Amino acid sequence: MLRRTISTITNGIKKEVLMNKYNGKRWINKSVNFKHSKPHQAYTHSDLNPNIPDITKRVVRKKRYAISGQIKEKLSISPYVYSYAVGETVDLHGVQETPSLLTKYDVSYVDSHFPDVLHFSQKQNLPASTFPIREFYVFTDGVVVFWNVPEKEVENILAQIKVYTQNPYDSNIVEDEKETMNFLFSDNKTKTEITSDDEVVFSKDISRDPTSIPAILERYAFSQAIAASVKIGMWENRLASFAEPLQISSQGLRKGKVIWNRNDTIKMSGEFAVLRHSLNLKTSLLDTDFYWDRDELHNYYKRMAKYFSLDYRIRLLNSRLTYCEDLAKLIDNLQQHKHASNLEWMIIILIVIEVIFDMFHFVKPQPVTVTIVNDSDAKLRTTTG
Repeated sequence: MLRRTISTITNGIKKEVLMNKYNGKRWINKSVNFKHSKPHQAYTHSDLNPNIPDITKRVVRKKRYAISGQIKEKLSISPYVYSYAVGETVDLHGVQETPSLLTKYDVSYVDSHFPDVLHFSQKQNLPASTFPIREFYVFTDGVVVFWNVPEKEVENILAQIKVYTQNPYDSNIVEDEKETMNFLFSDNKTKTEITSDDEVVFSKDISRDPTSIPAILERYAFSQAIAASVKIGMWENRLASFAEPLQISSQGLRKGKVIWNRNDTIKMSGEFAVLRHSLNLKTSLLDTDFYWDRDELHNYYKRMAKYFSLDYRIRLLNSRLTYCEDLAKLIDNLQQHKHASNLEWMIIILIVIEVIFDMFHFVKPQPVTVTIVNDSDAKLRTTTG
């Protein structure tokens, strides 16, 4: 009797397992009657939590490297700092001679010994805004930083600067990678600082005369760090565009196939080399020689660089580039091995063909009868050979 009961329960469980395998779903049973082996109520995983995301799709997260502040109850009325990367490089000589810019702004170098950036400030004879400054900095690395410039005017200025830009970036990417911050002047702060509300608050010394040389240099220190953040963002976007072809090649290697041809491998290796060269050698936005005798300005630059995690992002970019270059070298080595193997097989086939032709010389031919006519004796002589 006990054996029959155990056999009945076992058969019921087997039927339930086979039914679940046939349906292709996993069920969670609230209560099960072992006699019939059917659940009274069942739920799929999607029924348990409808908010679970589809793990087969990559969730794109908005990049944010700066320290996030508290949510503000009211919109800030303070002016903004906008930073855009328009292209690889900008011809500063062409920009400083643009007539439409010269009619509204005074142009000068921040320092005569560092001609890699231009400073444009609003002319004194024009109507002043609510805030005492309206200016922008143009870096030769293709980045423009605006201080208290209206958005429509920003668009017009960027359109004029793009005329002198080499290898301009896509407008959608430029908009996605831009940086925006608030700034204001305070009569209570003894030192300029970056608050947790994503604001740059200038000290009372700068607030008294925002157009003085020390004030311009202080804003330049912040501008260089912001410009470097935007430029690194463009490089990060560029490297991310290689993710899909690299993923396809990695999946091909897992299946024992080399997806790229030799030309694709050379081009991809060149892209990685150009990106690493731009990051480590070409750009002047990460160069701090300007601050070697300006310790206070250097501190402002380092604080803004820390705010945007510049050092960490540079290290991360270099490590990712190292991985990409290693993968390209691996594919190149496999292609070279495949090419050498094909050459070896071609040589083997040619040797086999040559051996086959040489074998005909060792085959004994059939005797041929040759008749020789001797005119002097008028006789015929026949030989066999």
